[in-house]
Formats: sequence, C-alpha cells, structure tokens
Amino acid sequence: MSPDPLYIEAHRLADPQRLNLYAYVRNNPVNLTDPTGLDVALKCDTKENCTKAVNDFNNRKNAQFKVELGKDGKLHVVKGSVAKNLGKSEGALLGAINDTQNHATINVSELG
Repeated sequence: MSPDPLYIEAHRLADPQRLNLYAYVRNNPVNLTDPTGLDVALKCDTKENCTKAVNDFNNRKNAQFKVELGKDGKLHVVKGSVAKNLGKSEGALLGAINDTQNHATINVSELG
C-alpha cells in the first residue's frame, strides 16, 4: 500500500473521506476506480464552489504554478505560470494535471 501521490491540504476539501491518503476509491473498489490516484477534474455543486476550489488551489502553500478550470471541467495550467525549478510534489501535481490519459474527479460541495 502507498498513499495517494497527489496530496491536497485538508482545509481545502469539503469531503472528509478525501483526507485519508490511503483510502482507495472511497473504499468502494467494486464501483469506482482510480488507477493512478491523480485527481485533477472538478465536479462542483455550484459555480461559486468551483471558483472557490480553484482559488484555494492557486493559493496553496508554496504554489509554483497556477491553474484555471476549463469548460471541460478539468484543471488546466495557466500558460506562463510554471516556475523554472519545480519541487518534487509540485512536479507530481503538474504532471497529474497535464496527464491526458488518466482522469479522476474531485467532488466539491458545500457542507451543511
């Protein structure tokens, strides 16, 4: 077993199940798959929550690039925003966002 390679800080997630980096597909491998553990698409209950999620992502500690939400619902790297020498975790995150073969979804919703 290994943790999900794409770490997202707890205060940015509305879904507590996503806080466990060792939980595979929300503990439901019969119905869900996540072969790479890379979550880069957003599925939001409101447009405002998507905007907040992207803003939170861009304001992450030690951010070395920025993203925007495309019309396809996927995160895209803002052109010209990538630092020259990315750290290991930022490089992995950038690779996940630019991966065109593996896509998973982050569900973003208001707790209430």
